[in-house]
Amino acid sequence: MIKHIKSLTANLETDIENYVSKLDDEKKHKLLEQSYRSLKSLDWNKEFEQLKHTAYRFTINKINETYVKKVNTDLTHSFSEKYRPQNLDECILPSRVRNILEKWILNQNCHFIFKGSAGSGKTSTALAISKQVSPDNYSIINASEFNSVDDIKNQVIARMRTMSLLSDDKRIIILDESDELTEKSQTVLRRPLEEFSRTTSVIFTYNNDKIIEPLKSRCLMIDFDFKSKKEIEEMKLEIEKRIKSIVNKEQLKISNGDILNLIEQNYPDIRAMLKELEFIVT
Repeated sequence: MIKHIKSLTANLETDIENYVSKLDDEKKHKLLEQSYRSLKSLDWNKEFEQLKHTAYRFTINKINETYVKKVNTDLTHSFSEKYRPQNLDECILPSRVRNILEKWILNQNCHFIFKGSAGSGKTSTALAISKQVSPDNYSIINASEFNSVDDIKNQVIARMRTMSLLSDDKRIIILDESDELTEKSQTVLRRPLEEFSRTTSVIFTYNNDKIIEPLKSRCLMIDFDFKSKKEIEEMKLEIEKRIKSIVNKEQLKISNGDILNLIEQNYPDIRAMLKELEFIVT
């Protein structure tokens, strides 16, 4: 059985590309909907449940990323962008973390490290609180593109230094995917984090823990892969409320049971939940 599945999937990507490239946008849209519903409704044995989930996720994501610019023609952005939080109140967070960030918004008295798996809300939360604190004076730098010592000096430290000279307003710098920074690049940030802390707050976000200890010691760390049962349940309830709100706004046809399954299958990847939700059309 497994060998048969592997042989079928070996050329799956090419087959999808050849087939879908010949379709117009409306037909691609219908294909996505049919694929989602058909794969989701399969009654497989329990031991193949994960394989089933992987199969339909791969198929849907592959077609979407390669060919479909928008699933619902009424949308100009994906759900993850359209419903990205604009302030702390709109962020999906457990109360413990929300309380920490509420206090930070009042005085911006520290740097942050937001760590956690992909789609868990690190960057969205960083952007939301940055916009709330300093809507005209925040920036986000993708460390996977700018990660050399020169990049850090020119893109980060130079901004810190300029801000300290020109204004008392707080500058927020988000270093997204900061686990891509080289060790030397991280090292040159140690002193500036202290020297310019009055005028600049830096938020590091990353999936993999490659940050050096001297940087960690200068930041308050928040792990978005919440471990306690209480916080996980709190998160799932908040996610359920948010998804139901989106379902109502977009007039989508999806049962409460399917919403709960969507959350269970993808948690803690909120972005993946919203991506799958885009394929539930009226």
